[in-house]
Amino acid sequence: MAVCKKPEHLLSEIADLSTEKTEYPVQDSVEVLHEDFITQDEIDERLTGGSNVHHGQFRIYEYFMEGHDKKENIAFLKNEYGTGGGSPALIGSDRSDEWHDSKGIKLGKGRIGDPYAKVLLKWNVVEKRIRELVNADKYLTPKGKEAFAQYKKSRRRKPCAGSRKSWSMVSGWSAKMP
Repeated sequence: MAVCKKPEHLLSEIADLSTEKTEYPVQDSVEVLHEDFITQDEIDERLTGGSNVHHGQFRIYEYFMEGHDKKENIAFLKNEYGTGGGSPALIGSDRSDEWHDSKGIKLGKGRIGDPYAKVLLKWNVVEKRIRELVNADKYLTPKGKEAFAQYKKSRRRKPCAGSRKSWSMVSGWSAKMP
């Protein structure tokens, strides 16, 4: 349906067209502001990703589900993570890094060695947060839980090293052993 406007209104709009327009200068570059902090969501995302070792996420989840005490959990995490790191470490931040060692997990944003935001998560803090995430059922996503079930199923099928009986059961192979 067409809207009819009064002639006076149309005249004012036409008069507006003859008004001189103001131009604003355009900057040659835009300065990107950096967040000088690391959020809890970023930390949680990193922790729920596991140790950066194949199936590390599942080993951590499984260990915490077994109900070990704080001291055992910390010793397990130190061993699981070991010494190392990687980059990028934080989702949405290409210039981020992680370093883990005997002190804990260090996260940084910015240049490696000269970050503009950094945090050291000592192992007791890492243990507490992972325990909270596991207990709140937030450590694994629904897809992660499906993958964990497959991981556990595949581990049950693999034979134990040196076990002839389990090897013959899995492979169908049997031979007389001395």
